[in-house]
Amino acid sequence: AHIKLIFNQQIARELQVWKSLRHPNIIECLGSSNDFGDFGAMIFPWCQQGTAREYLEKTDPSVRVRMSLVKDVCAGLDYLHQSALVHGDLKPSNVLIDDAGTARVCDFGLAKLAHHQELGEMTATTTHAGPERYMAPELFQTMNFQTPLPTREADVYSLGCIALEVSFGETE
Repeated sequence: AHIKLIFNQQIARELQVWKSLRHPNIIECLGSSNDFGDFGAMIFPWCQQGTAREYLEKTDPSVRVRMSLVKDVCAGLDYLHQSALVHGDLKPSNVLIDDAGTARVCDFGLAKLAHHQELGEMTATTTHAGPERYMAPELFQTMNFQTPLPTREADVYSLGCIALEVSFGETE
């Protein structure tokens, strides 16, 4: 029961963050439902092309299309940062490609509100970041057994990893 409560609190927090976002490169939240068993579900538009990783694996997009996808992710991430948010889990599987071929950032489970723009600090509600392949090196460092929280700079590092992967088609 405790795990269910924590999970549902995380879902509620993610929904709160997600519903406040309005940008063409951020997938919009259409709502939520508790009709799928014990845990809540978030509802967003269907993206026929799937994730960026799936899209790259099933198609061989031109360089122009690849660069357009990178530009879309840059715009979405810039919007998040301008909104005082840090994503914290940016990776190709958290980028959806819609029917028009537009990349849209999703999955805000690790997104954090930044305190003050100049400080670049975040509220501490989690102590981990996304998968190692996309994690900035400084997030691997621990001090007093505490993992550093993701930052805007760590998001930009993840973006660079995604840009390389999308540009050259290299996946895991």
